[in-house]
Amino acid sequence: MKTPDRVVTELDEIRHAVMRSAVDIRDAESKAASADEDFRREWAVAYRRAEGSVKDREAVADLDTMTLRKEKNAAAIQVGYLKRRAADLETVQTNVQTQARMVDLTFRAPRVS
Repeated sequence: MKTPDRVVTELDEIRHAVMRSAVDIRDAESKAASADEDFRREWAVAYRRAEGSVKDREAVADLDTMTLRKEKNAAAIQVGYLKRRAADLETVQTNVQTQARMVDLTFRAPRVS
């Protein structure tokens, strides 16, 4: 059975994880925005440099920026992962808070001898 001290410790650990998660999400979103800007800028440069029809220029720009597109997509995936992880932490926190109420009730219940 969980003790009140253990429940408090778990809630503190979750609270710290949620705070770290917020910082991680901020950093990942910043990286994703930067990767998107880099991709868009380089795609535009590659498009302007290319010759031929519009479709040919788009194809060349796509090929020339494939690595940046991968980096942009990877950064977006990381943001999504961190947001799902943060949501999972909130669910865990709710579960531990429910356990805290149950532990509190257990310790407050009159003891029968």
